[in-house]
Amino acid sequence: MQSNTNNSLNRVNTLGTEDSFDLKKMIGRALDHWKLFVISVVVVGILSILFIKYVTPIYTISAEVLVNQQQSGTPSSSAATSSFSSSDILQDFSGLLGIQNNVLDEVALLSANDLLERTIDSLNLNVKYYSSDGLISSEDYLQTPYHAKFGYIYYFLKTTKVELDFSKEKEGKFSVSIPFLDTIFEARFDDTIRTSIASFCINKTGKAFVPNHNYYFEFSPTVVTIYNLTNKNLDVENQDDKTDVVTLSLQEASIQKGKDILNTMMHFYIQDNLDLKNVISDSTIAFINRRLIDVKNELSEIERQIEGFKQANNLSQMDEQEKVVIDDASTYYNKLSDIEVQLDVINTTLKYMRDEKNNLRPVPTIVTSDPNFVALLGKYNELTIKLDMLRLSSTDSNPLVQNLLEQISNLRKDIIKSLMSQQTALEAAKARTDAEYGKLNTLISQVPAQERQFLDLTRDRSVKSALYLYLQEQNEATAITKASNVPTSRIIDSPRAAYKPYFPNKVLVAAIALFLAFGYPVAHLIVKYAFNRRILEKSDITDITDVPIIGEVGHADESELINVESSRSVIAEQLRNLRTNLQFIYPSSVDCPVLLITSSMSGEGKSFIALNLAKVFAVSGKKVLIMEMDLRKPKISAALGMENTVGFTNYAISNIDINSVIRPAKDATNVWLLSSGPIPPNPAELLMGEKVKLMFENVKKDYDTIIIDSPPIGLVTDTRILSEHSDVNLYVLRQKYTFKNQVEIIKELVATGSVKSLYLVVNDVTRGTSYKYGYGYGYGYGYGYGYGYGNSEKSRRRKK
Repeated sequence: MQSNTNNSLNRVNTLGTEDSFDLKKMIGRALDHWKLFVISVVVVGILSILFIKYVTPIYTISAEVLVNQQQSGTPSSSAATSSFSSSDILQDFSGLLGIQNNVLDEVALLSANDLLERTIDSLNLNVKYYSSDGLISSEDYLQTPYHAKFGYIYYFLKTTKVELDFSKEKEGKFSVSIPFLDTIFEARFDDTIRTSIASFCINKTGKAFVPNHNYYFEFSPTVVTIYNLTNKNLDVENQDDKTDVVTLSLQEASIQKGKDILNTMMHFYIQDNLDLKNVISDSTIAFINRRLIDVKNELSEIERQIEGFKQANNLSQMDEQEKVVIDDASTYYNKLSDIEVQLDVINTTLKYMRDEKNNLRPVPTIVTSDPNFVALLGKYNELTIKLDMLRLSSTDSNPLVQNLLEQISNLRKDIIKSLMSQQTALEAAKARTDAEYGKLNTLISQVPAQERQFLDLTRDRSVKSALYLYLQEQNEATAITKASNVPTSRIIDSPRAAYKPYFPNKVLVAAIALFLAFGYPVAHLIVKYAFNRRILEKSDITDITDVPIIGEVGHADESELINVESSRSVIAEQLRNLRTNLQFIYPSSVDCPVLLITSSMSGEGKSFIALNLAKVFAVSGKKVLIMEMDLRKPKISAALGMENTVGFTNYAISNIDINSVIRPAKDATNVWLLSSGPIPPNPAELLMGEKVKLMFENVKKDYDTIIIDSPPIGLVTDTRILSEHSDVNLYVLRQKYTFKNQVEIIKELVATGSVKSLYLVVNDVTRGTSYKYGYGYGYGYGYGYGYGYGNSEKSRRRKK
């Protein structure tokens, strides 16, 4: 008998050890809650179908622009034939910026707030019109039957909704409600509605009002509209580093609205590109016009001086020798006048460059035909234009702006040095010409003073005339250049919408729905198990203590007394299984085993187990005595429907015989009850008396099995005193009721040895998929004890 007991205990202990992760256990948990998974799948499936059906689809509208990659033109043709072109300089300076082909700059320009603000103003995007049939709202872009015209809008940072009720539209009246201001107005069409944040009037557009539709519109400040565009659905990027194509994409519910936005943006961008390209031509023309006025005035003055000189001196024809001398001198005058014209232009341009007011402004491109200088000047003008464009969307603290400023400053210094070098060269050429002219001084000195004075005036006129003609030619050339300017950026793909909507994405919605349908129940179970403080599964017990579990009793919806005589219910079979396991545990030398039943706290079902286990033993032919030894809160007598006026307390404090207070249990064959009797003031002291030992010696002679219903061992010391008289001690735990930390009491009892032969019984195990109850199954150590939640909402706490 002892060998069988050891084998049974080893078997129980083996089953009491589980891995930290048990796939079968996890599957069991999920199967226990299969209804939760089904409900989740159905609900999420219906919601996803309704979402796809009724949500407003959003389309992706995209366009492509080939950005500006050519250099700013100059009227000087010699630059085109130079061996050192401006494109070489551009590549060198682009390398300093770490970018290629200026595409990043153009991306910044296309997404600049200035460009977006003009687009918003042009299309009146600050106001959005909506209509609703009571279920779905949609934007009525260009299809609204009314239009809101604003008089003033105070600066604010909030989108304001205005609700309109056109139910009396036939009478020419309608109501205006502004929830933000909590105000309602009644107005007529074309009437001005004045509020604290805006004034507006409602006009008809000629389109018909749809019956039973609600209309409203929202107006926002420009800064909010820009934010919505740039941070929600507008994307400008260069998708391929090897090309100069910028792609603009926009997510919009209205395809026409998306196309209009992109078209307007590209229109303003290309127009800006052309306008900025004409800046150099306009600057050059303005410079030439100012110089033409000055030179014309100077030339007119010289003409008047020559005319006055002739009249005053009655100057007639010169002789042949004087004419030869004057003609030779004229050759040098013309050569000298060319040099002086160039020197005058150089000096004027140098003065322009040194003037701080002209800093970061384009330089007129009529200075020289030197190809190297023209390339340098073209690069300077291009960078100044690029800087102006970049400043539209960036501040001076931007690294790109700082880099451009540094390049422009360096180029400005180089241009000034080049101008000074040309100035020096022209002055040297002028000096050489003057030296050659000196050889004619002797001959010229022989010419009468009047002729010499006339010659000086003629030379001045020649210089000014040549300069005037030169400026006229340059003015015409620059005007032609401006007239021939075309945008270097162009649209290569007009805005068009994608075939399928960007949102909702049916595949993505289905994936999310599938994830939520199974993710929510799984997350619910994880949280419920992870944060649960009460025992739910066998591992909640075996992870804390090695005390074997010898039985479990399921949840009962019937009365406390189980009809074990004829019942084939699950609980009846479980009680029989517990009885069998106890027979293997009882010491073989004991004729009348004493079974003590306790728990951690009230409400775990120890009285239920004691009473029904007594009936199970009685059915097998045993004469069973139940001792109601919970002297503080007795429950057995009440459960049997018997009075508790006389019992153990009377025996312990008097000289009456123990058999006089033992009575047959009501409605229970072969079961007798020793009730507790009146509640004493000192239960522990009564249990420690010598009469208790004598009582057990006497009752063991008359009964086959004794079951003690003791107080909770976690609360009082009575149970430890009674355990000295018991052969086997059952510790009752209740699923979803007993706290995990109360299992530590069991661990402490074993460690201290204060209670011998201790075994566990799990009560109120909820029936679920992880439990395979049925008539054909065994209920013992041969089956795993996974305590699933089951129908926890239907569970009832069992009375003690």
